[in-house]
Amino acid sequence: MTSAVAGAPVTTSAAGAPVTTSAAGAPVTTSAAGPAGLAPRWRAWVAENLALGVAEGEIRAALLAAGQPGAAVDEELTRAPDHPYFQACLRLAREYAWLEALLDSYGDLRSAELSDGLERRGDLSPAEFFERYYFANRPVILAGAVDDWPARRQWSLASLRDQLGNVEVEVMTGRDSNPEHTWQHDTHRTRMAFADYLTMVETGGETNDYYMVARNETGSTVSDR
Repeated sequence: MTSAVAGAPVTTSAAGAPVTTSAAGAPVTTSAAGPAGLAPRWRAWVAENLALGVAEGEIRAALLAAGQPGAAVDEELTRAPDHPYFQACLRLAREYAWLEALLDSYGDLRSAELSDGLERRGDLSPAEFFERYYFANRPVILAGAVDDWPARRQWSLASLRDQLGNVEVEVMTGRDSNPEHTWQHDTHRTRMAFADYLTMVETGGETNDYYMVARNETGSTVSDR
């Protein structure tokens, strides 16, 4: 069952708009006539959770626990489902759910196909590779494909640290602590020295908690000699 998003959104008022702070520390925009409804970030939070299928009662309880006024909460829960932007969001959420189910089906089919293990091929032509594997989304081990690469013999963690250790690289970190890391990737971007990342690789063991992004412009290359 989907549960409400943990963590309160942080927001600031528009220029010149008065803001009062609730007991829980969450900002609530007000006007001279009284409460003007939830702050924009809270409204976005409500829409996100509704689109994810979280029950209104659960959303309401979470908002009240965060110090949001009951009248504003009830007003938002009443009007949000009919808002055109929310309807568009809901359509995207349904499309995402459909794509996720499709990928699950592909995964089940692939698991059945690979019950005897991955194929290992050393005599694969380009035409057969594309027809049998690439277009069918079927994995294959290309045996011997990089045996003649100099990097196979000359690269090591030590040599990479010596030549590129001071270069700053971008790494995705902290993924294990956030189940939504795939869609909230920007919050996981970390800059660090390449030597520090190599240390993480050496000491971290098997993990999905971090990886170096594919496109890092280092400004230099590792010698193959």
